[in-house]
Amino acid sequence: MEDEERQRLLDENARLKAEVAVLKQTIDALCRRVFGKSSEQLDPAQLELFDPPKKAPAADPADHGPAAEDPGRRDQRRKQPRPPRIPEHLPVVEQILDPPEVLANPDQWRRIGEEVREQLDYKRGEFRRIRLVRGKYVRKGDVLAKPVVAPLPPSLLDRCIATPGLIAEIIDNRFVCHLPYYRQAEIFARQGVGFHRKTLCDWAALGADWLSAIYRAIQHEHWRSRYRQFDETPIDYLKPGSGQAQPGSRVCPA
Repeated sequence: MEDEERQRLLDENARLKAEVAVLKQTIDALCRRVFGKSSEQLDPAQLELFDPPKKAPAADPADHGPAAEDPGRRDQRRKQPRPPRIPEHLPVVEQILDPPEVLANPDQWRRIGEEVREQLDYKRGEFRRIRLVRGKYVRKGDVLAKPVVAPLPPSLLDRCIATPGLIAEIIDNRFVCHLPYYRQAEIFARQGVGFHRKTLCDWAALGADWLSAIYRAIQHEHWRSRYRQFDETPIDYLKPGSGQAQPGSRVCPA
């Protein structure tokens, strides 16, 4: 019991000494603040370093954080249908595609359905919906025969709604007419078809990837030639800070 009492007194003595040291530092800081020079005055927030840590106030049970969103409004926004990838008001050009074996002997086949895929095409000045209707057929008299369907025509990318004509128009506008993608998006929006400029950029990159083989062939032929011509047609461009268009040039090997 004597050992426990001695240990308790030692702990109490250490605690009192620590408290006295903190109080002395606080008094010294207050004296410097009151009697010291203005350049040596302390920020009042510095005195909070000597205060014991305060417990955070208990959370109010009725406080559930930020105001919860109205469930009805959330459901209404969730139920809003997404706009169609291809606007429905565009004129439709329907193409019927039948398998070669059906075209060779149409009397031996029975149509049981069809598969429809739509693409977005661009003809100078207007958009069109290309609807590819591929009929499904089974051979008459053979109930176990596998249905046949016409293959899709070649495409630059599977499930891409843009036809090569539309991608060519985007590339032509960008690199021949010098129209940035956001301006092309504005032009297409006035025609009733909305695109994000990143979509146009991705389609242009897709076309450039397919044209890279032609580009390399032209480049190889160009560097083999001993005589070269260049198109130095001047082009005005906007330079930030100048306030007016500056003359530039487009150097293109001919």
